[in-house]
Amino acid sequence: MRIRPLLVASLILLAVGGAVGSLALRTDSDAAAPARSAPSVGAPARATAASPEAVDPAQRRADVAARTGRRQYRSEVRGTVERNVAARVAQNPALLAAVRRGDLATARAIAGGLLYRADHVSHIEVVRATKPLVTVGKPFVVAATPIPLPGPGGAPVATLHASIQDVIGFVRLLHRRTQADVIVRGRGGRLETSLPAATRVTLPKHGPVTVAGRRYHVAYFRERGLLGEPLRVWVLTRG
Repeated sequence: MRIRPLLVASLILLAVGGAVGSLALRTDSDAAAPARSAPSVGAPARATAASPEAVDPAQRRADVAARTGRRQYRSEVRGTVERNVAARVAQNPALLAAVRRGDLATARAIAGGLLYRADHVSHIEVVRATKPLVTVGKPFVVAATPIPLPGPGGAPVATLHASIQDVIGFVRLLHRRTQADVIVRGRGGRLETSLPAATRVTLPKHGPVTVAGRRYHVAYFRERGLLGEPLRVWVLTRG
């Protein structure tokens, strides 16, 4: 059977129009649909540090007082005043002469006479290698900058340590400056504190503690005392 050309053309136009309409409908529908985000790759969440406001104010005061104590201690060991005082003691001609000739009794008497004067020398120690030759003054003191004592030929014959502060003085000064309580423990059970009740409690290195029914916050640091004695220092603030 023969299909008329006019009928064929009509059928072709109808087919093309339907396809175009279907395509337009799909395009409009796709444009109207909300965009879907691709699933995210599981990246770990970043931890955020606690802001300073999140720290307990009493703990913050304890941390600040501990930093103040560390600066104060190091100033009393290596500060200008300490170095000048130690230099004057080391340059005392009578003391130097007695040490050079090995007259330790005379050296001890001279060193004792230099204590507690305007320079506030709390302790004088003269050592040769690790052997103490002269020891006078308070027993529990902050460290001192070592100064070689030269012999006649210039080579050192001993080393002098002249401390300008005892540990109880350090505790009282830090307490007065910061209003914090302080505990310092040294070798062999040596102890100085502004809060005796705290010596009967196991103190943390950082954080809250209860002492005699009162809440404190603690900060802690270490230092070296005379001749390298290890010192442990706790600072406590109320709160």
